[in-house]
Amino acid sequence: MSEINGTPHLGFVCWLAGFFDGEGSISASKGCMTKLQLAQSGDIGRKVLSSVKDTMGVGYLVVDCKNHRLPAWRWVVYRKEDVKWVLNLLIPHLMVKKIRAQEVLEYLNDTKGRLGRREANFIKFNCASLSMGEMAKALNRNAGTIRHFLKKHRLPQYRRKAPDALLYTAKTWDREEDTILTREYLAKTSGELGALLNRSPHSIRARARILGIATKSKAWRWHR
Repeated sequence: MSEINGTPHLGFVCWLAGFFDGEGSISASKGCMTKLQLAQSGDIGRKVLSSVKDTMGVGYLVVDCKNHRLPAWRWVVYRKEDVKWVLNLLIPHLMVKKIRAQEVLEYLNDTKGRLGRREANFIKFNCASLSMGEMAKALNRNAGTIRHFLKKHRLPQYRRKAPDALLYTAKTWDREEDTILTREYLAKTSGELGALLNRSPHSIRARARILGIATKSKAWRWHR
């Protein structure tokens, strides 16, 4: 059924979501050109995909006979509005491809279309210092569009360091601290040692692993 005629039965949508998780794919390219497809081979595969096409009321059934012992059949949806409609139906029931489907849907919902040259340069110059949300806000864009651009061009995604990590990397350890840590590690918790040495619990555990004392069990303290 198409969106005009009505929505497919919930049971069919759940089945299709599981089928798509295993055999489906979504691609998005330059200019918001998207493609959603399911692939199967042989006569049984053709019947299954033909049933999907008839029930959904969108897309095309294509066949590829090259380099295959059996004909390879694909149900393909190209039209932007049809892809958005299918994704909106499937996303609540997807598991494996849910995040990817949400990214593509966000990308399609960005009404401003493809990124311009200035916007692309802004992302390239700032991807190491600004988060996707901050760049999206600065460009008045969807975060999915920014994420898609970063993945397509294999650009790094900025990650804010946790305070514990910053504290650990900002201060070097001296011999006196190592001595205290070695002597007190089994007697005190990481939080207590952190307060004693003005360190974070994360840095205490990381340093203990470096010194080779983190492998000693501390469970006995709770059964004294």
